[in-house]
Amino acid sequence: MTFALFVQAILGGLTIGGAYCLIGYGFVLCWRVAKVINLAQVNSGLFGGFVCLWLTHLKFPLFVGIIAGILASGLLGFLTDRLIINPLRRSKIIAWLIGGLAVHLLIRQTIIYWWGCDSFWFPSLLGKRELTIAIGNAFISLDRLLLIVVAFLIVYILELVFDYTMLGKMMRATAHDEVAAALMGINTNMVVMSTLILSSVLCAIGIILQAPFTNLTSVMGFDIMIKGLIAAIVGGLDSRRGVAVAALVLGILESFGGILTPAGYRDAFTFGMLILMLLTRPQGLFGKFIVREV
Repeated sequence: MTFALFVQAILGGLTIGGAYCLIGYGFVLCWRVAKVINLAQVNSGLFGGFVCLWLTHLKFPLFVGIIAGILASGLLGFLTDRLIINPLRRSKIIAWLIGGLAVHLLIRQTIIYWWGCDSFWFPSLLGKRELTIAIGNAFISLDRLLLIVVAFLIVYILELVFDYTMLGKMMRATAHDEVAAALMGINTNMVVMSTLILSSVLCAIGIILQAPFTNLTSVMGFDIMIKGLIAAIVGGLDSRRGVAVAALVLGILESFGGILTPAGYRDAFTFGMLILMLLTRPQGLFGKFIVREV
């Protein structure tokens, strides 16, 4: 492998990792705050991506489509919480998981009904797809660079929000002990609802950012959901910062796997990492091992 190819693989891995980071971060937030895995969040984000695409086809400015897509995904996150997650998350069985999967499939079928199964070209967020930056003999498009920068900038801003704002303190209190937080006057239902809305919005941002170089398809949500969930598990479902590191590792593994192995074997690196982590450190790279007395 030449040095240029090595750098190109790293840049590709950072791009993949940026998308996984946003998706996985949403899973971590839902688990930490509400103790649920919201399987509907990715297709909520994908729906937002198609709303954005639809509005651009109607000749609306791209920024209008982006805002509308993010709002649409947030609305779906709100409806998922009110109709499915909130009524089911305190049940003794994982009914909320099945409910979230049902919403995931419902949104997917709605997208297929309205837009079909074709691959849709998505406009460049910066105006021109061919704009690139040279790093040695390697190149990265500005759209890919935008994904890397925005994804990790969003995570950094959210970390500041959780550490220094009232909403962040309410989320941390709810994550630590929901009953005690409610007794202290915190509206935990509102906190959980805000978390699910935020997770859907993060997915919409991730999908819109990567759409210019992957295009949009109605069936891409499941693959993205699995990869984001793997990043969350590998990083640790109770570690917000861990998912960013895990997403980068998985993205770089996939990128090198796509170069070093035949087509179709790239995902083996991701799932191999997951299996290895579950066997050796099931709490994740940065997760805490908790011993409970019974």
